[in-house]
Amino acid sequence: MIALVDALSCFSVPRERVRILSLGCGDDPYVVDHPKILRGGMWTWRDSIYAAMRLQSLNALGQAGLLIGADKIIRASPPTREDKIQLDDWKQAVSELPGMAESALDKLGENVANVFLSEPASRYEPIVRELLI
Repeated sequence: MIALVDALSCFSVPRERVRILSLGCGDDPYVVDHPKILRGGMWTWRDSIYAAMRLQSLNALGQAGLLIGADKIIRASPPTREDKIQLDDWKQAVSELPGMAESALDKLGENVANVFLSEPASRYEPIVRELLI
C-alpha cells in the first residue's frame, strides 16, 4: 500500500499503469471458537494479534483495489500449514518455502506472465542521480 501511494502521489504514476503482485506468507484464517466465546479473558484471546495482522493485510489489499481497481492486483500466497515454521527455523524455511512459493505461483503463472512479463521492462533510471555519484 505504501509503494502504491508513493507511486501515485510522489512519482505521479498514472493509476492505469500500476499493477501489483502481492506475495503473501500464507493466509491463516482466524477463528473465534467456542472457548473464546464462553471463557474470554486474556489467555483465551492471546492469539488475537494474528487476527489483527491478517485483517490489516486484507485492508491494505482492499484499499489498493479501491485506488487502482481490484482487477489490477494479483495475490499469491502459499497454502495454510498445520505445522507452522518457526520464525528462527531458517533450515526448515529454506527447505520448504521455495516449493510452497512455486506451488502458489503455478496456480497463477499464466496470469502473472500475461500481466507482468508480456513485454521487456524499460531500463532502470534512478530518480536521484546525485546519490549514485
